[in-house]
Amino acid sequence: MLLGVALLVPVVAGVGVAVLWSRVGVVNVPAVVAPVPADVVALVGSDRRSGVPSGQEAIFGNVDLVPGERADTVVLVSTLPDGTLRALGLPRDMLVPNERGEPERLSVRYERAGPAGLVQGVCQGVGVPVRTVVVVRFETVRALVDAAGGVEIDNRAALRDRTLGLELSAGQVRLDGPTALSYLRSRTLETRRDGVWEPDPVRSAARSERAALVASRVARELLAPSSVLRGIRALWDVAPSVVVSSGTGPIDLYRLGASLRGTAGAVVADLPLEARPGPLPALVPGPATEPALTEFLGARPSCSLAEAPS
Repeated sequence: MLLGVALLVPVVAGVGVAVLWSRVGVVNVPAVVAPVPADVVALVGSDRRSGVPSGQEAIFGNVDLVPGERADTVVLVSTLPDGTLRALGLPRDMLVPNERGEPERLSVRYERAGPAGLVQGVCQGVGVPVRTVVVVRFETVRALVDAAGGVEIDNRAALRDRTLGLELSAGQVRLDGPTALSYLRSRTLETRRDGVWEPDPVRSAARSERAALVASRVARELLAPSSVLRGIRALWDVAPSVVVSSGTGPIDLYRLGASLRGTAGAVVADLPLEARPGPLPALVPGPATEPALTEFLGARPSCSLAEAPS
């Protein structure tokens, strides 16, 4: 849903950007050094429970039952010097090194060290230099979707997730904020074919693609000329649930939003990884990983952390 936030920034330029931006959280991340031409932004969907919509605590939990904050969805966006834009999803079960060089799942790394840990782990793990991080939370999704008057999706078949209490009919369906949140977070989707519900592992795994789809619908609604006031109000409401890395400003998100506007809703592929045998889900680089990163970055992946000034 960060895409929706990014695309709203142009709307509010000149109507109190400084005041709005003061409501956004800021966090420090390590600087990276890399010979690759791409500028990489990490868009992070956080699972912090403080923003769980009213009535859905039994489904998603609350801060007492599920403390902390994990990276629920991570999408990397690269911009090359010629303006080419690419997006790549990072699975939460991907293994990255922690500060001691020990492997940790990406979601755990984020829980323990936040955006700084994500930047460090992705840099040292797969050679991707993330220079900007933007984090959005549950309440951001709900508020943006509801501000847009809901979003329409087109299902090829009926979908459900019994764990989340989600059930969507085939064809065009309008999602409100809480329903969109369930749709984005589902990992156990089932599809109804010939009257029978069957697990749909492909759709379940395509969480980055679903996030891009919902974001594009929100952007389309809130960026319409007739929706300027709704867009301003939505940005004001969601700003406290957004966190950006230090050095990021509204102009940076404006440029990101301007770049993404023409490609919102495009399919977002996940980084190809291989499953590592073990008691817990874990994904590690395989033969297809480096070629995918080379295409994404415009050069072979390479990254190191800048030394902190003494």
